[in-house]
Amino acid sequence: GYRLYDTANDAAGQVRYLIENGESVGTVPATAAFNPIFLQSMFGADPELNQQLSEALATAQREDPSLRQGEISAMMVTYRKNGNGDNADSGQAQDVAVHIFGDLPLGRRQISMARNGFFNVQIDRGLWDMGNSILSVLGRDLFIVSTDDEIERRQQDILEAILTGDILPLVDLISDAPLHYMIVFPNPRDMVPTKLRNHVQAVVAKGVLSSESAEHEITVLARNEKSASLVSSILYDFRTAAILALRSRFRGVVEDTPWGRQVPVWWANEMAGTLEQVSLTREENVVSLKLSYQRTMVNATLKSIERFGRDYTRTRGVNEEKLDPRYVDAQYLKSRSPSHYWSTRHKWGPNWPFGAPTNAMNQDVELPPEELPPVTQPL
Repeated sequence: GYRLYDTANDAAGQVRYLIENGESVGTVPATAAFNPIFLQSMFGADPELNQQLSEALATAQREDPSLRQGEISAMMVTYRKNGNGDNADSGQAQDVAVHIFGDLPLGRRQISMARNGFFNVQIDRGLWDMGNSILSVLGRDLFIVSTDDEIERRQQDILEAILTGDILPLVDLISDAPLHYMIVFPNPRDMVPTKLRNHVQAVVAKGVLSSESAEHEITVLARNEKSASLVSSILYDFRTAAILALRSRFRGVVEDTPWGRQVPVWWANEMAGTLEQVSLTREENVVSLKLSYQRTMVNATLKSIERFGRDYTRTRGVNEEKLDPRYVDAQYLKSRSPSHYWSTRHKWGPNWPFGAPTNAMNQDVELPPEELPPVTQPL
């Protein structure tokens, strides 16, 4: 317990230092991050993916040479595969887009969450501060490039939609075909607690998101076997603490009531169940964390993205652009009334945006009704 608290406090102090000094998480020069050898070592040996990735970055640098002067804190590659039918998730990579985070000479706005937003209300203050700090120091800029102008435009549109709390374009995208992604942190030293700084050498995340399921894997390359043992122990502690918080503080449990079995907070129950199924393995100096989940948790994930976007819009409209909150609600958030938070297309409960087949509904557990009062209820 003390080790977990001490490590979390250490991590919060580290990101607070980065915020106060206007710094980002560990970065590397763009020229190094865009090197073909580095890209292949980080993103794997898929020749088609690496070719499209290198071509997209080369095109972006030709069109905007100032990119070479930047510092890269993270790179995310999204793509789909050209399989058909039952093999839709196989085949070669296509629709490759590269999302570059860092200190780029573009002067774009930082992404952050609202101080009076819903994440701040529902989660622990310390956790919110830490999460917001990490978002802020991930990079001052976000840049998207692709070999296809249409793909680049679509990714830009999806990003803009997400940042205004509209997840339906993303929903449409993954409805057509599963969306694959890979995220690489070239220099993760400053994104981990101080006590782990000399133990972690690289962090890579990858996964796939579809309408019915999702798979994610985070791989941490440690300096040696002893470092890997320490990293795996701390990750296990964080997992255990998160499960306890979801089960107790957020009531993510199934309760027996006079009216039958009910789930007070469905998304907390889903998240806790997902974390309980997480696989944490260690082999020599590599620590891997794997998790997978089904449609209901996919909906919880998408609604979390939606909530972040609406918080961001409220921050931008009210705090930065000094607009009337009612105008922000009506024009940007498209809420049902100026005093409400969710959009008119939002639906409560675990069966939106992806609904359950009629014969797959769970009859044993009675979930809360979808038409709950806005704002005061969970997701």
